[in-house]
Amino acid sequence: MLHYGHLRPSADYFNSNFMVSNFLVIDLTNNNINVFFYDERAQGKDADALFSLQFTYHLEKFKMLLSRKIGMPKILLVILNNCVIQNKLQLVMQFFALLSILFYSKVMLVYLIPRHSHNIANRVIAWCRNVMKGKNLYSPMVIVEAVNEVKGVNVSFIDHCDAWRPCYVGWGPILKKHFKLLLVRYTFNYFFEFDEGHVNMQSMCSTSNSEAVNVPLVNATNISLIHQSFLSDLFNVATIIIEQAAFLPIRLSIAPMLSLTRKKLISLGKKYFLIPFEHMSYYPKILGALHATNRSRWP
Repeated sequence: MLHYGHLRPSADYFNSNFMVSNFLVIDLTNNNINVFFYDERAQGKDADALFSLQFTYHLEKFKMLLSRKIGMPKILLVILNNCVIQNKLQLVMQFFALLSILFYSKVMLVYLIPRHSHNIANRVIAWCRNVMKGKNLYSPMVIVEAVNEVKGVNVSFIDHCDAWRPCYVGWGPILKKHFKLLLVRYTFNYFFEFDEGHVNMQSMCSTSNSEAVNVPLVNATNISLIHQSFLSDLFNVATIIIEQAAFLPIRLSIAPMLSLTRKKLISLGKKYFLIPFEHMSYYPKILGALHATNRSRWP
């Protein structure tokens, strides 16, 4: 997170900085852009991280509308890049099926055709980078302050030390418990519509409905029982409705804080003397590196 003005960064430039990841949720209907930052100690970019961030976002949206006595939208339309390895996993499909059972009447996924899309998510990342360019940003809190200067963008930081952070593990077993796998070659489709435990798959949005393939994802025909079973697994309450469960903590295991390698810590510590004292509390204490370089300012 330090800028040195080099034309080309040194070999350990990236290894000597904290890697900060971002998660975007862009509400095109209400023109709300939400950016969440977290560093490499909080979580990775795997399915558990995606589901935790997504579910928390929709849960908070549900609670906000409930407090205003407004119902959730009936249909959720999600636009995604066509990254088969990341955005079309079986678990990803099952997770969106879960959203269609708990929060929405129908969830529709539209995948863009493979190429650089220049969609709104790409532009938001460019806006964020522009306001950070050429600046010394010593902690994520400073990054949040800088990016919040972008008009229309709401930025927050997920602190890895926060016990209430939305980082959970164990989504896979719950989803696999309730949902079947999709058919082979399902990734060749670009449009998916989840509705009451079923999914309609079409090669394109413009494809005739007669060519759609319908696949049941749940065994039970009573969706209310599936709904109740999910709430029981997620919130550890036998009988409850979503309006009550929304205000309870999720009972999945909290993701443990990820540790940094010794090599990473030493490389990071080599630049501690450049960091202002008021930001040092964010960084890990590195006694080994302290003795190696004899920098008295380090904690």
